Amino acid sequence: DAFFDTAELYGFGRSEKLIGDFERASGKRVKVASKFAALPWKTKREDVVKACEASLKRLGRDTMELYQIHFPNAWANEAYWDGLGDCYDKGLVQQVGVSNYGA
Repeated sequence: DAFFDTAELYGFGRSEKLIGDFERASGKRVKVASKFAALPWKTKREDVVKACEASLKRLGRDTMELYQIHFPNAWANEAYWDGLGDCYDKGLVQQVGVSNYGA
C-alpha cells in the first residue's frame, strides 16, 4: 500500500488536494498521514478539529489513517492533544500522534 505524509502547511493545502485528486483519478486508496499546524493564533482544541475537517475535505475523504500535531507550541499543547482525541472520538482519524517533538 502507498503511504503519503503531508500537512495542511504543505503548499497551503495543495498537497492534500493533489493526493485526493490522485485517489479519485486512479481509483486507488492510499494511506495518509497529515499534520495540524500549531500556529500561535490556533490555540483551542476546536482548532485541531476544524483543521482536520478541512484537511479531510481537501483529501475528499471522511477519515484518514494518521493525524498529528506538526510541531510543539509553547502555549497550547494540552489543548492540541485534547483536539487530537476529539478527532479520534469523532471518527475523523484512525490514529493520532505528534511530529517534531523532542523527548
